[in-house]
Amino acid sequence: VRAGKRLPIALSAAYVAGASGTGRLTTGALSVSYDAGKTWQQVDLAKKGDTWTGAVSVPRDARTVSLRASVRDDRGGAATQVLTDALNVK
Repeated sequence: VRAGKRLPIALSAAYVAGASGTGRLTTGALSVSYDAGKTWQQVDLAKKGDTWTGAVSVPRDARTVSLRASVRDDRGGAATQVLTDALNVK
């Protein structure tokens, strides 16, 4: 990914096929960090189906991009995944 540029980003989620007791996905959230997860900035997302899309502006002095994604459903289920230093910045 290039420093100083906007990076389109998407978050999608799905249940494991055949899983029981699942609900409808209602909330998706994505945060980005440019300091290996020490601080986080929430990304504004738009929802379409089970996908949320947005964009982040990569700072010129960033070396890596870390991502923290979470989803919730209408039955109280939730999942969060953190990818530290997921992308290198050029």
